[in-house]
Order: sequence, then structure tokens, then C-alpha cells
Amino acid sequence: MIEQFPKRCIKCKRSDVELVAFSITKTKSSRLDYITSSWSSRTAQARIPVCKSCKIQFINYRRFKKVVNLFKNLFIGFLILTIIFFFIQGWDEILNSIFTIFIFLSVGFFVIFVFLYVNDLNHPNRISNYVNLEIGRSGTKLIFKDPEYLQNMVDHAASTFIEEEVRKELGIDIIYCPKCGSKQMRDVDFCLQCGKELRRIKNC
Repeated sequence: MIEQFPKRCIKCKRSDVELVAFSITKTKSSRLDYITSSWSSRTAQARIPVCKSCKIQFINYRRFKKVVNLFKNLFIGFLILTIIFFFIQGWDEILNSIFTIFIFLSVGFFVIFVFLYVNDLNHPNRISNYVNLEIGRSGTKLIFKDPEYLQNMVDHAASTFIEEEVRKELGIDIIYCPKCGSKQMRDVDFCLQCGKELRRIKNC
């Protein structure tokens, strides 16, 4: 849940804005058997708190990343076709002209891909500059690039743990509002922050 994170945006680090959840997904393929060359894939997902403005910027970056990958695949595809026509180009004049066209297309897509790739490396909204999702043998790990935010995570986790212990000692039962995510007492009928009706989830 987003409540596990400090009430700060991952990207702009502001705490005076409304935070929303942004999902990041990563898939990792690994070989199970080297004899049969069988592969398996593991997919992990995490939700991080960002403000609405930064969420839009992250979404726009994902679209830009798709364009980068598109030109990468186009370059690889035309490069393979160019190599194929290189070996058969002497058979016909038409094949020679097609070979020339493929050379120009391969070079063109390569130049565009390099330009986009350099821009991708220096992109201010690159998600991996702020947080990275790693899949290992022991499980999934969310890595924060900002040491200050990481320290806030540790402090928030410690304070939340202490708060949970105090609630248990006092017999206080807390529920989370499904609309705004704020903490509410279980005996209230409506969220005191956004007004969402909580009667249906009180008995869950």
C-alpha cells in the first residue's frame, strides 16, 4: 500500500501535493534448463507515490521509451534484411536496387535510434533515475536512488511500526479509506478526510 511510503513524491520530493499511485512493472527471463534451453519469466510490480504532475511526466516518458524501442527494432530488422540482400544482390538488378534502399533505411533508422537513445539516457523523467525494481532469487527488491528518500523510508517504517504497537496496546482498530488511503477509526461510518462511506468495509 502507498501508506507504507512517506507522504512525499518520489520525483519532485514535494509533500504539499496530492499523491497518487504509479505502477512500475518489470519482467525477468531466466533459463531453467541449459540442456533443453527452456526459459521462464517472472513479473514483479510495485506502486510508488507520486504527485499527479509527475505521474503525467512518467507516463509521457513511457511513451517516449516505446518510440525508442520501435526504432531500435526497425534498425535491427532492416540490418538483418540488408545482410541477407548483401549475399544475394548479384543475382538481379532489382535486388541490387532493393539492397541499396535497405542500406539507406538501415543507416537512417540507426541514426534516429542513436539520437533517441542518447536523449533517453539524459531524460529528466527517466523512471530508473529515481527508483528501480529488481527481481532476484530471494524475491523482489525496490531500490531508491535518492538516499534522502531512502532515509525517510526507514524513519517512516520505524514510526509506523511504533504506531502499530501503540494501537495494539490501546486496542485501537484502524482501517484505510479505499478512496483517499487515509487512516480512519473502524467505528466511523464516513471518512473524515474525503467523506467516503466506510460502512461496507468495516466488517471486512
